[in-house]
Amino acid sequence: MVAPVIGKLRMPNVRRGPLGAGLALVGDAALSADPLFGVGCGWAFQSAEWLAGATAAALRGEESLRVALSRYRKLFGRGLLAHNWTLGDYATGRRMNIPERLLFSAAAYDERVATRFEAFGTRNIDPRRFLPTIVPSVIAAHARHRLGGIATRSPEAPNPQPSA
Repeated sequence: MVAPVIGKLRMPNVRRGPLGAGLALVGDAALSADPLFGVGCGWAFQSAEWLAGATAAALRGEESLRVALSRYRKLFGRGLLAHNWTLGDYATGRRMNIPERLLFSAAAYDERVATRFEAFGTRNIDPRRFLPTIVPSVIAAHARHRLGGIATRSPEAPNPQPSA
């Protein structure tokens, strides 16, 4: 080790929302989540883009700022709040529940589940879209695995060889 470990024991998730008294907020000013998942800069850039897009017409004088900011609030909520809830739930330090353990184990040996889980983990699929549709895939993956050890790997994946 070349330097002391720097850490923080208490890092609360904060949700102020995208609009304050007389101002619009982006990034950590509006929403800060557990840094484990590395969403800070991405959420900052995304919310800034939403704010700019939502208010462009108002800044040109083509609509009211109130309407534009309402649009931004909706974009922000639809785009980030379900992910933030999911990350905040994990940040409590609780043990994984049975559905989560089944999802992680299915993703370890079923490529279809792993691909969907990756899309969820990288925030390319909203939790509201991911969670209801992944359950049947996880059940099917476990059934295939238990009924014959059938894993759905890609053809490029190496075939595991038994050790001697």
